[in-house]
Amino acid sequence: MMVKYMPTLSCLHEADHLHQHFVSCLHGRDEWIQSESMKSEQELKIVEEKDAVLYGYIGLAHDLDKVDLDFHRRCVIRSRKQINVIASDVPPS
Repeated sequence: MMVKYMPTLSCLHEADHLHQHFVSCLHGRDEWIQSESMKSEQELKIVEEKDAVLYGYIGLAHDLDKVDLDFHRRCVIRSRKQINVIASDVPPS
């Protein structure tokens, strides 16, 4: 599952807050990678029968190859730096 946010500073803060929540609960990127590498087919069947465990993290540049081409066509992917530049260029109201 992927969560998409608008390319705004407030949405970046919201995404970062969610990322930090998963990290503090030990359900971040590192734990996801570790759990995926340890799973066997038998363990997957056991996990499917129990409650699902959610993991979450902010995607990095090398994660872009994991999303499908349709996603690339429909969305504009912005980096944290790009969002900060956009936010600093907006004149105050």
